[in-house]
Amino acid sequence: MDTKELNIFSLERSLNWVGGIRVAVVVGAIVSWCFFTDNLAYALPLATGSLFTGMAEGGEKTGHRWRTMLWATVWLCIGALVGGLLTDKIWLGLIATAIFAALTGLSGAASARSGVIGLLGLVVFTIYLGGPDTEVSPWFAAALVAIGGTLQALVMIVPYLIFEPKTVIGAYEKRPAFLPRIRSALHWHNEYVDHAIRLSLAVTIATAIAQISGLPHQYWLPMTVAWVTQSGQLGTVKRVLSRILGTAAGLLVVMVFIDGFHAQGQWLVPLTTVAAGFAITFITSNYLFGVIGSTTLIVTLLYMDGDKLGSTAPERLIETILAGIIAIIALTIWPDKQIIKNDD
Repeated sequence: MDTKELNIFSLERSLNWVGGIRVAVVVGAIVSWCFFTDNLAYALPLATGSLFTGMAEGGEKTGHRWRTMLWATVWLCIGALVGGLLTDKIWLGLIATAIFAALTGLSGAASARSGVIGLLGLVVFTIYLGGPDTEVSPWFAAALVAIGGTLQALVMIVPYLIFEPKTVIGAYEKRPAFLPRIRSALHWHNEYVDHAIRLSLAVTIATAIAQISGLPHQYWLPMTVAWVTQSGQLGTVKRVLSRILGTAAGLLVVMVFIDGFHAQGQWLVPLTTVAAGFAITFITSNYLFGVIGSTTLIVTLLYMDGDKLGSTAPERLIETILAGIIAIIALTIWPDKQIIKNDD
Protein backbone atom coordinates (compact mmCIF):
# COMPACT_ATOMS: atom_id res chain seq x y z
CA MET A 1 0.00 0.00 0.00
CA ASP A 2 1.41 3.39 -1.01
CA THR A 3 1.68 5.50 2.16
CA LYS A 4 1.56 8.70 0.09
CA GLU A 5 -1.87 7.74 -1.21
CA LEU A 6 -2.90 7.08 2.39
CA ASN A 7 -2.27 10.71 3.39
CA ILE A 8 -5.57 11.73 4.99
CA PHE A 9 -4.65 15.41 5.26
CA SER A 10 -4.11 16.16 1.56
CA LEU A 11 -6.70 17.95 -0.59
CA GLU A 12 -7.90 15.73 -3.44
CA ARG A 13 -9.71 18.54 -5.28
CA SER A 14 -10.60 22.22 -4.91
CA LEU A 15 -12.72 23.35 -1.98
CA ASN A 16 -16.46 23.84 -2.51
CA TRP A 17 -16.71 27.30 -0.97
CA VAL A 18 -19.87 28.34 -2.81
CA GLY A 19 -21.78 25.21 -1.84
CA GLY A 20 -20.48 25.49 1.72
CA ILE A 21 -21.76 29.04 2.12
CA ARG A 22 -25.14 28.18 0.59
CA VAL A 23 -25.67 25.14 2.82
CA ALA A 24 -24.49 27.06 5.89
CA VAL A 25 -27.04 29.81 5.25
CA VAL A 26 -29.93 27.36 4.82
CA VAL A 27 -28.99 25.18 7.79
CA GLY A 28 -28.43 28.25 9.95
CA ALA A 29 -31.86 29.61 9.00
CA ILE A 30 -33.50 26.24 9.69
CA VAL A 31 -31.93 25.83 13.13
CA SER A 32 -32.73 29.45 14.01
CA TRP A 33 -36.38 28.92 13.10
CA CYS A 34 -36.52 25.69 15.12
CA PHE A 35 -35.04 27.43 18.15
CA PHE A 36 -37.19 30.55 18.11
CA THR A 37 -40.41 28.58 17.46
CA ASP A 38 -39.49 26.00 20.12
CA ASN A 39 -39.53 23.14 17.60
CA LEU A 40 -36.08 21.74 18.34
CA ALA A 41 -37.19 18.20 17.48
CA TYR A 42 -37.60 19.36 13.87
CA ALA A 43 -34.02 20.57 13.56
CA LEU A 44 -32.42 17.15 12.96
CA PRO A 45 -34.56 15.99 9.98
CA LEU A 46 -34.76 19.47 8.43
CA ALA A 47 -31.04 20.14 8.70
CA THR A 48 -30.13 16.59 7.64
CA GLY A 49 -32.24 16.91 4.49
CA SER A 50 -30.64 20.24 3.71
CA LEU A 51 -27.07 19.12 4.44
CA PHE A 52 -27.22 15.85 2.51
CA THR A 53 -29.01 17.38 -0.48
CA GLY A 54 -26.27 20.00 -0.64
CA MET A 55 -23.68 17.26 -0.31
CA ALA A 56 -25.15 15.30 -3.22
CA GLU A 57 -24.77 18.07 -5.80
CA GLY A 58 -21.26 19.30 -5.05
CA GLY A 59 -19.25 19.96 -8.22
CA GLU A 60 -21.97 19.31 -10.80
CA LYS A 61 -22.96 21.53 -13.73
CA THR A 62 -25.93 23.81 -13.12
CA GLY A 63 -28.24 21.96 -15.49
CA HIS A 64 -27.72 18.66 -13.69
CA ARG A 65 -27.41 20.08 -10.20
CA TRP A 66 -31.04 20.77 -9.34
CA ARG A 67 -32.13 17.42 -10.74
CA THR A 68 -29.53 15.70 -8.60
CA MET A 69 -30.73 17.59 -5.54
CA LEU A 70 -34.35 16.63 -6.11
CA TRP A 71 -33.51 12.96 -6.70
CA ALA A 72 -31.36 13.02 -3.57
CA THR A 73 -34.24 14.51 -1.59
CA VAL A 74 -36.57 11.73 -2.77
CA TRP A 75 -34.09 9.00 -1.80
CA LEU A 76 -33.41 10.63 1.58
CA CYS A 77 -37.17 10.66 2.26
CA ILE A 78 -37.43 6.97 1.39
CA GLY A 79 -34.53 6.17 3.70
CA ALA A 80 -36.01 8.16 6.60
CA LEU A 81 -39.50 6.73 6.14
CA VAL A 82 -38.56 3.05 5.73
CA GLY A 83 -36.01 3.21 8.54
CA GLY A 84 -38.44 4.96 10.87
CA LEU A 85 -41.29 2.52 10.19
CA LEU A 86 -39.03 -0.48 10.93
CA THR A 87 -37.45 0.88 14.13
CA ASP A 88 -39.11 -1.66 16.44
CA LYS A 89 -39.09 -4.56 13.95
CA ILE A 90 -35.66 -6.16 14.36
CA TRP A 91 -35.82 -8.94 11.75
CA LEU A 92 -37.63 -6.89 9.12
CA GLY A 93 -35.17 -4.11 9.83
CA LEU A 94 -32.21 -6.42 9.20
CA ILE A 95 -33.70 -7.67 5.94
CA ALA A 96 -34.40 -4.13 4.81
CA THR A 97 -30.85 -3.12 5.79
CA ALA A 98 -29.34 -5.88 3.66
CA ILE A 99 -31.47 -4.88 0.66
CA PHE A 100 -30.96 -1.12 1.07
CA ALA A 101 -27.19 -1.51 1.44
CA ALA A 102 -26.96 -3.82 -1.58
CA LEU A 103 -28.90 -1.34 -3.72
CA THR A 104 -26.57 1.40 -2.52
CA GLY A 105 -23.52 -0.60 -3.54
CA LEU A 106 -24.99 -1.22 -7.00
CA SER A 107 -26.07 2.39 -7.50
CA GLY A 108 -22.52 3.46 -8.29
CA ALA A 109 -22.73 1.44 -11.52
CA ALA A 110 -25.14 4.05 -12.88
CA SER A 111 -22.80 6.95 -12.11
CA ALA A 112 -20.56 8.26 -9.35
CA ARG A 113 -23.26 10.75 -8.43
CA SER A 114 -25.86 7.97 -8.14
CA GLY A 115 -23.49 6.19 -5.78
CA VAL A 116 -23.26 9.30 -3.60
CA ILE A 117 -27.05 9.68 -3.49
CA GLY A 118 -27.43 5.99 -2.62
CA LEU A 119 -24.90 6.32 0.20
CA LEU A 120 -26.62 9.37 1.67
CA GLY A 121 -29.96 7.58 1.55
CA LEU A 122 -28.45 4.56 3.30
CA VAL A 123 -26.98 6.79 6.02
CA VAL A 124 -30.38 8.38 6.67
CA PHE A 125 -32.00 4.93 6.68
CA THR A 126 -29.56 3.68 9.35
CA ILE A 127 -30.13 6.79 11.47
CA TYR A 128 -33.91 6.38 11.58
CA LEU A 129 -33.79 2.60 11.84
CA GLY A 130 -31.65 3.06 14.96
CA GLY A 131 -34.40 5.27 16.32
CA PRO A 132 -32.85 8.31 18.05
CA ASP A 133 -35.22 9.43 20.82
CA THR A 134 -37.50 12.00 19.21
CA GLU A 135 -41.12 13.07 19.27
CA VAL A 136 -41.31 13.16 15.46
CA SER A 137 -43.16 10.29 13.73
CA PRO A 138 -41.55 8.48 10.73
CA TRP A 139 -44.00 10.03 8.24
CA PHE A 140 -43.48 13.53 9.62
CA ALA A 141 -39.71 13.03 9.81
CA ALA A 142 -39.65 12.04 6.12
CA ALA A 143 -41.71 15.14 5.29
CA LEU A 144 -39.29 17.33 7.23
CA VAL A 145 -36.33 15.76 5.40
CA ALA A 146 -38.12 16.58 2.14
CA ILE A 147 -38.69 20.17 3.20
CA GLY A 148 -35.04 20.60 4.19
CA GLY A 149 -33.81 19.13 0.90
CA THR A 150 -36.27 21.15 -1.17
CA LEU A 151 -35.27 24.38 0.55
CA GLN A 152 -31.65 23.67 -0.26
CA ALA A 153 -32.52 22.99 -3.91
CA LEU A 154 -34.59 26.17 -4.18
CA VAL A 155 -31.83 28.33 -2.75
CA MET A 156 -29.54 26.99 -5.46
CA ILE A 157 -31.91 27.11 -8.41
CA VAL A 158 -33.96 30.31 -7.89
CA PRO A 159 -31.06 32.76 -8.50
CA TYR A 160 -30.20 30.91 -11.72
CA LEU A 161 -33.83 30.94 -12.84
CA ILE A 162 -33.93 34.70 -12.30
CA PHE A 163 -30.58 35.71 -13.76
CA GLU A 164 -29.48 32.79 -16.00
CA PRO A 165 -32.53 30.66 -16.91
CA LYS A 166 -30.84 29.25 -20.01
CA THR A 167 -28.10 27.81 -17.82
CA VAL A 168 -30.64 25.82 -15.86
CA ILE A 169 -32.64 24.55 -18.81
CA GLY A 170 -30.11 24.42 -21.61
CA ALA A 171 -27.15 22.91 -19.76
CA TYR A 172 -28.85 19.58 -19.22
CA GLU A 173 -27.11 16.75 -21.02
CA LYS A 174 -29.21 13.63 -21.43
CA ARG A 175 -27.60 10.50 -20.03
CA PRO A 176 -28.34 6.79 -20.51
CA ALA A 177 -31.30 5.51 -18.50
CA PHE A 178 -30.58 4.47 -14.90
CA LEU A 179 -31.83 0.86 -14.94
CA PRO A 180 -29.96 -0.24 -18.12
CA ARG A 181 -26.71 0.99 -16.59
CA ILE A 182 -27.41 -1.03 -13.45
CA ARG A 183 -28.36 -4.16 -15.42
CA SER A 184 -25.13 -3.99 -17.41
CA ALA A 185 -23.18 -4.28 -14.16
CA LEU A 186 -25.02 -7.35 -12.90
CA HIS A 187 -22.39 -10.02 -13.45
CA TRP A 188 -20.21 -11.89 -10.99
CA HIS A 189 -16.90 -10.18 -11.69
CA ASN A 190 -18.18 -6.61 -11.58
CA GLU A 191 -16.66 -4.34 -8.93
CA TYR A 192 -20.06 -2.86 -8.03
CA VAL A 193 -21.49 -6.31 -7.34
CA ASP A 194 -18.54 -6.92 -5.02
CA HIS A 195 -19.17 -3.60 -3.30
CA ALA A 196 -22.89 -4.30 -2.98
CA ILE A 197 -22.25 -7.66 -1.29
CA ARG A 198 -19.54 -6.22 0.96
CA LEU A 199 -21.59 -3.16 1.96
CA SER A 200 -24.69 -5.24 2.61
CA LEU A 201 -22.67 -7.67 4.74
CA ALA A 202 -20.94 -4.94 6.76
CA VAL A 203 -23.95 -2.71 7.43
CA THR A 204 -26.24 -5.64 8.26
CA ILE A 205 -23.72 -7.08 10.74
CA ALA A 206 -23.28 -3.64 12.32
CA THR A 207 -27.06 -3.21 12.60
CA ALA A 208 -27.44 -6.65 14.18
CA ILE A 209 -24.68 -5.93 16.70
CA ALA A 210 -26.18 -2.57 17.59
CA GLN A 211 -29.73 -3.84 18.03
CA ILE A 212 -29.12 -7.21 19.65
CA SER A 213 -26.46 -5.94 22.07
CA GLY A 214 -28.52 -2.91 23.04
CA LEU A 215 -25.75 -0.43 22.26
CA PRO A 216 -26.67 3.16 23.07
CA HIS A 217 -27.36 5.28 19.97
CA GLN A 218 -27.94 2.18 17.85
CA TYR A 219 -27.82 4.15 14.62
CA TRP A 220 -24.23 5.33 15.12
CA LEU A 221 -22.48 2.01 14.43
CA PRO A 222 -24.23 1.02 11.15
CA MET A 223 -24.27 4.66 10.01
CA THR A 224 -20.49 4.87 10.39
CA VAL A 225 -19.98 1.50 8.68
CA ALA A 226 -22.00 2.80 5.72
CA TRP A 227 -19.78 5.88 5.48
CA VAL A 228 -16.43 4.10 5.62
CA THR A 229 -16.98 0.89 3.61
CA GLN A 230 -15.39 1.48 0.21
CA SER A 231 -14.16 -0.48 -2.78
CA GLY A 232 -10.55 -1.56 -2.33
CA GLN A 233 -8.29 -1.74 0.71
CA LEU A 234 -6.78 1.72 0.35
CA GLY A 235 -10.12 3.48 0.10
CA THR A 236 -11.55 1.72 3.15
CA VAL A 237 -8.48 2.14 5.37
CA LYS A 238 -8.23 5.80 4.43
CA ARG A 239 -11.91 6.36 5.19
CA VAL A 240 -11.63 4.53 8.52
CA LEU A 241 -8.68 6.63 9.68
CA SER A 242 -10.33 9.84 8.52
CA ARG A 243 -13.61 8.91 10.16
CA ILE A 244 -12.05 8.09 13.54
CA LEU A 245 -9.94 11.24 13.67
CA GLY A 246 -12.72 13.43 12.26
CA THR A 247 -15.27 12.07 14.73
CA ALA A 248 -12.89 12.61 17.66
CA ALA A 249 -12.17 16.17 16.53
CA GLY A 250 -15.86 16.94 15.95
CA LEU A 251 -16.82 15.60 19.38
CA LEU A 252 -14.04 17.69 20.92
CA VAL A 253 -15.32 20.83 19.20
CA VAL A 254 -18.84 20.27 20.52
CA MET A 255 -17.61 19.52 24.05
CA VAL A 256 -15.44 22.64 24.12
CA PHE A 257 -18.35 24.85 23.06
CA ILE A 258 -21.03 23.26 25.23
CA ASP A 259 -19.12 22.02 28.29
CA GLY A 260 -16.20 24.46 28.10
CA PHE A 261 -17.82 27.71 26.96
CA HIS A 262 -21.28 26.68 28.25
CA ALA A 263 -22.89 27.60 24.94
CA GLN A 264 -26.64 27.07 25.10
CA GLY A 265 -29.79 28.17 23.33
CA GLN A 266 -29.25 30.60 20.48
CA TRP A 267 -25.47 30.31 20.83
CA LEU A 268 -25.70 26.85 19.31
CA VAL A 269 -27.09 28.30 16.06
CA PRO A 270 -23.75 29.75 14.84
CA LEU A 271 -22.04 26.46 15.75
CA THR A 272 -24.42 24.45 13.55
CA THR A 273 -24.15 27.05 10.78
CA VAL A 274 -20.37 26.99 10.65
CA ALA A 275 -20.27 23.19 11.01
CA ALA A 276 -22.63 22.68 8.05
CA GLY A 277 -20.62 25.04 5.85
CA PHE A 278 -17.36 23.41 6.90
CA ALA A 279 -18.71 19.94 6.10
CA ILE A 280 -19.82 20.85 2.57
CA THR A 281 -16.72 22.90 1.81
CA PHE A 282 -14.36 20.02 2.58
CA ILE A 283 -16.33 16.76 2.13
CA THR A 284 -15.31 16.23 -1.52
CA SER A 285 -11.74 17.49 -1.14
CA ASN A 286 -10.73 16.08 2.25
CA TYR A 287 -12.96 13.56 3.99
CA LEU A 288 -11.30 14.07 7.40
CA PHE A 289 -12.20 17.76 7.56
CA GLY A 290 -15.65 17.07 6.15
CA VAL A 291 -16.27 14.57 8.96
CA ILE A 292 -15.28 17.16 11.56
CA GLY A 293 -17.98 19.46 10.24
CA SER A 294 -20.71 16.81 9.87
CA THR A 295 -19.99 15.28 13.30
CA THR A 296 -20.10 18.70 14.94
CA LEU A 297 -23.42 19.47 13.26
CA ILE A 298 -25.18 16.16 13.93
CA VAL A 299 -24.06 15.85 17.56
CA THR A 300 -25.09 19.45 18.25
CA LEU A 301 -28.52 18.85 16.70
CA LEU A 302 -28.95 15.71 18.80
CA TYR A 303 -27.94 17.68 21.91
CA MET A 304 -30.54 20.33 21.10
CA ASP A 305 -33.11 17.52 20.90
CA GLY A 306 -32.24 16.34 24.41
CA ASP A 307 -29.28 14.00 23.89
CA LYS A 308 -26.75 14.15 26.74
CA LEU A 309 -23.30 15.09 25.45
CA GLY A 310 -20.91 14.15 28.25
CA SER A 311 -21.92 10.49 28.42
CA THR A 312 -22.36 9.99 24.69
CA ALA A 313 -19.08 11.35 23.30
CA PRO A 314 -16.89 8.42 24.46
CA GLU A 315 -19.52 5.91 23.32
CA ARG A 316 -19.70 7.47 19.85
CA LEU A 317 -15.91 7.36 19.51
CA ILE A 318 -15.74 3.70 20.58
CA GLU A 319 -18.51 2.77 18.13
CA THR A 320 -16.68 4.66 15.37
CA ILE A 321 -13.57 2.56 15.99
CA LEU A 322 -15.69 -0.61 16.02
CA ALA A 323 -17.29 0.45 12.74
CA GLY A 324 -13.85 0.79 11.17
CA ILE A 325 -12.93 -2.72 12.32
CA ILE A 326 -16.16 -4.14 10.85
CA ALA A 327 -15.53 -2.40 7.50
CA ILE A 328 -11.98 -3.74 7.27
CA ILE A 329 -13.12 -7.27 8.21
CA ALA A 330 -15.84 -7.11 5.55
CA LEU A 331 -13.24 -6.07 2.98
CA THR A 332 -11.04 -8.99 4.03
CA ILE A 333 -13.92 -11.46 3.81
CA TRP A 334 -15.16 -10.13 0.47
CA PRO A 335 -12.38 -8.32 -1.44
CA ASP A 336 -12.78 -7.07 -4.99
CA LYS A 337 -12.41 -10.04 -7.33
CA GLN A 338 -10.81 -7.80 -9.94
CA ILE A 339 -8.06 -6.82 -7.48
CA ILE A 340 -7.43 -10.48 -6.63
CA LYS A 341 -7.20 -11.28 -10.35
CA ASN A 342 -4.67 -8.47 -10.90
CA ASP A 343 -2.59 -9.59 -7.92
CA ASP A 344 -2.45 -13.11 -9.32
